[in-house]
Amino acid sequence: MLDKNLLKGKKTIITGASYGIGKSIAIGFADLGSEVGILSRNEDKLENVVNEIKEKGHSAYYEKGDVSNYDEVKEAIDNLIKKMGKIDVLINNAGVSRIKEFEKLKVHQIELLTDVNLKGVIFCSHIILPHFIKNNGGAIINTSSIGGLFPYPTNIIYGATKAGVNLFTQGLAAEMNAYENKKNITTHSIMPGPVDTPMYNFGLSRQKVLSRVPIQPDELVPYYAFYASDLAKNAPSGRLVNIESFRALFRILDKQTDISPKNWKDLEPIIKDKLTPSIQGDIKSCKNLLEMLLSKDISFRKTVTS
Repeated sequence: MLDKNLLKGKKTIITGASYGIGKSIAIGFADLGSEVGILSRNEDKLENVVNEIKEKGHSAYYEKGDVSNYDEVKEAIDNLIKKMGKIDVLINNAGVSRIKEFEKLKVHQIELLTDVNLKGVIFCSHIILPHFIKNNGGAIINTSSIGGLFPYPTNIIYGATKAGVNLFTQGLAAEMNAYENKKNITTHSIMPGPVDTPMYNFGLSRQKVLSRVPIQPDELVPYYAFYASDLAKNAPSGRLVNIESFRALFRILDKQTDISPKNWKDLEPIIKDKLTPSIQGDIKSCKNLLEMLLSKDISFRKTVTS
């Protein structure tokens, strides 16, 4: 279990936080001590999330804003900064998906996918960056997807936008590291596979959803929290965190009842013996994150309920 003060004193803005992954991050971060500001296009749902957080005794704010509209989302972020003061973390989580054969997509659907999933990440990062530079640091964490790594028929525009997010993440990390006054600004992408959210479930039967063994959105919170926390100070920037690779590792560890690895040295022989080179690379690139998860005994749930 994570330390309830892991994010104490941090201030986080989260886009696309009215439901799903964004809502879980907002509630999870508030529980870990962060003040949160959330935004999306759905004001009623935003208000409900903020009220839920406040009922637990935490601080939260919201602003309505469309991440694909630069002026609109800039006003929303600026208003959150006025309410909250210095911002430490931006989580670019807003996203949309349309499962359809490519030639059957309407032009407005293609534009929606590219505008929200890619331009939204770029816009919000561009808006927050001067604030981070002024305050000598900050973390940008982008919600991507393993769909940005592998071709997925009937969802290729979504995959293309997430591939763009991944390259943007790594490019921005490299650029920040090249300037002395920006070295304390980090960027990372969290790349889940199937997640049990309304966006992922859209158009699918419940049986079909469960057959893909999705994780629950709150199970992702530790991955975002690590890169938002001071624990990540020594972690390299520009990480692409493949959640499915971590799931593969934890499935193996669940079966290793005779050992309880707590650090990379304990785990390395198991990784080399049981995992493919590709998954080994994914895990090794995020050693700092993995050691935190092991030390807190954080894994994934073994069952998914209907």
